[in-house]
Amino acid sequence: MVDSKQKGKRYERWVCRWWHELTGRDVRRTAAVAPDLDNAGIDLIGTGLWVVQCKAVERSIDVHSILERMPIDAGVNVVLHKRSNRGTAVSMSLEDFAYVLSCMEHKTVQPITTAN
Repeated sequence: MVDSKQKGKRYERWVCRWWHELTGRDVRRTAAVAPDLDNAGIDLIGTGLWVVQCKAVERSIDVHSILERMPIDAGVNVVLHKRSNRGTAVSMSLEDFAYVLSCMEHKTVQPITTAN
């Protein structure tokens, strides 16, 4: 049986590497460098305007409760949740999604494109 705390740490480290490869940012786990932020529900720092909570779980999670506990007005709150053999999904409030969508539509942030 896999220790859930270790699984969560591994997932946070993986997200840090992934974020760095995608953006070049120096992303770190708050548990290692800023425990006060970790206690506030922020798992990663160095993510720019994104406030990130990482969850590596096998069962369904209550995303609404997680988002409600995250800081307000600290940035765009997102929950990255991973299940084994299912990949990662990203959740955010409709208000935060509207902000990101508006920025993309007004070209104030660069949209991510994928090749078909």
